[in-house]
Order: sequence, then structure tokens, then C-alpha cells
Amino acid sequence: MAEPKPIYAPIPARAMGDKTLTGEDLRVLMALAAHDRLGANGIGCYASHPRLAALVGCHIKSLSRSLSTLARKQYITAGPHPLNGRLRVYRVIYSEFDGLYLKAGIVSSPRYQFSINR
Repeated sequence: MAEPKPIYAPIPARAMGDKTLTGEDLRVLMALAAHDRLGANGIGCYASHPRLAALVGCHIKSLSRSLSTLARKQYITAGPHPLNGRLRVYRVIYSEFDGLYLKAGIVSSPRYQFSINR
């Protein structure tokens, strides 16, 4: 029997230092990342809002607020599903800043205002 594929949720590194994100925002980002898996499925996360809310353990209205926050802060993009326009597809955004954040000991927000500790 084949080994099961690992399930992982690779969130952008810059999220760990973003003090403006709530715990719920981070859990929503993790749920999206677990479905998106670095774009491995080629489409993104198209899980329904009720499914995402159940995974995160929040109300659908709270999920919507977190999705708006994550989109506004450029952690995710949202758009129509390429084959079914009624579905929303979320993609996690990974940027250069994620690598810089880990390498340079960046302090402050992920809006590219940072200092390097040497």
C-alpha cells in the first residue's frame, strides 16, 4: 500500500511577526494554505466557507472578516474558479519579504518597513 501524502499548511513567513493579525486570521490563513499547498493542485483553495469555518472553529461572519483582512494585507488573493464561476478560489501569496523576514531578523510589519538586526 502506498504511503499517504503529507498534509501541510505553508503560511508565509512574514505572518509570524505580523502583530496586526489575530489568532483567528492566522488559523484561516493556515486552513487556506492547507488546501492550497503552494499551488500543488494548480487551482488554489476552493473549499466552501462553511467547510473553512468548521475547520477553523469560527462563525462564517468571522471567517469573512478574516478573509477580508488577509486579502487587504496581501496574504491571499480571491477570484472565481476557472471552471465554475460560482466558486471562490483563494491563493496564498508568498513574496520576497518572506525570505528576508527569516534571513535578516526583520522587526515590524510586513508592509516592507523593516530593520535588519546584525
